[in-house]
Amino acid sequence: MNAQFPSAPGSQFDLHFALQSCDKNNNHEDFIPITKFKIEHLPKKFQKDNDFSHLINHLSKLTVKLTVTTLSPQSTKAPNSNTGNGLIFYQDLQGSGSIKNCKDTTLESGSEQQLGQIIVLTAHHLVSDQNAAEKTECAMFFDGVEVQPKILRSSNLLESCDKRDISILAFKIYEGDTVREIENSLREYEYLSRKLHLKYLHIKESDRLCITVSHPHGCYKYLTLGHWRKHEEGYYTYTAKTCPSSSGGTLFLLGVRSHNMVHRGVSPSGENCSSKETVFVNPELTLREV
Repeated sequence: MNAQFPSAPGSQFDLHFALQSCDKNNNHEDFIPITKFKIEHLPKKFQKDNDFSHLINHLSKLTVKLTVTTLSPQSTKAPNSNTGNGLIFYQDLQGSGSIKNCKDTTLESGSEQQLGQIIVLTAHHLVSDQNAAEKTECAMFFDGVEVQPKILRSSNLLESCDKRDISILAFKIYEGDTVREIENSLREYEYLSRKLHLKYLHIKESDRLCITVSHPHGCYKYLTLGHWRKHEEGYYTYTAKTCPSSSGGTLFLLGVRSHNMVHRGVSPSGENCSSKETVFVNPELTLREV
């Protein structure tokens, strides 16, 4: 067990407690629990810049855990579950689109009234069609034992592209507080990303910081750090560690303006790699390759 992050006994979602060994990353010592992240974890060059701490906080809130449950071909067997991640990159609100008047509402019948929907970017190989989307559960704020997650069930597949390994899902949302929190994180993450990219516009290749946030092995939320480089094929590789169930994990690549990428898997060269850069044209959410 990693002594740096002691775990409460019985915490099945604590990476350092439940999964001490892994074929890809033994002991998971480079995986930082998001609830324990400190700016001192960053490379020394960036440790005095609090914008990184604020950015990671908002990126974490926009990172969700996805669980896809599918029936096995043999009806006598139990359902299979695959876990991964997604990035909330847009929020579509009902009516005027203003968040100021969003309240938790209940109709006279007792059913909840939908306030809008969150739009989630994930990997195509995790959620490839509408059937899988309908069986996908989204856990927001699944950060640690001390944090209460929000669970959204059943999504609608808006778009998918096997070539770029991208799928876009829509989950209905009903709680005004959650709507406001996501709206704030979307706005602040966009602002801080631009600010940091401009601040470090001329960084050296050795300082190309990569930040990944995901739920490795379906556990709580963890962060890893590394460096990135771009490939001619339109994707990025990076040294930040990932594990099984990191697919769809969110990425921040210092110096890269595009946010519309998620962790894909392993490149032909054996390096961790992103999905291809994609531009989304709202509100239709049409995919267009960069």
